[in-house]
Amino acid sequence: MIFTKFNPQRIENKINRLLRSVGIGSGSSVLESGEEFILDILKKHTQPPFCIFDVGANQGQYLDMCLKYITGGGGA
Repeated sequence: MIFTKFNPQRIENKINRLLRSVGIGSGSSVLESGEEFILDILKKHTQPPFCIFDVGANQGQYLDMCLKYITGGGGA
């Protein structure tokens, strides 16, 4: 297929629909937001050591989920 016209807005719209389909950006809890889906992918395709920034963390639910996911044990 040859692309005659590059349309970044169309690509962005498709990416946003894909992200919303797994709950990312929904504002839900970390268990419903799609963030666990991303951790599944990272766990399958990356190796430790990990550096995780939970920018804007309020109660640290995402960090707790990351720690449990990576270590198989408890959170922070």
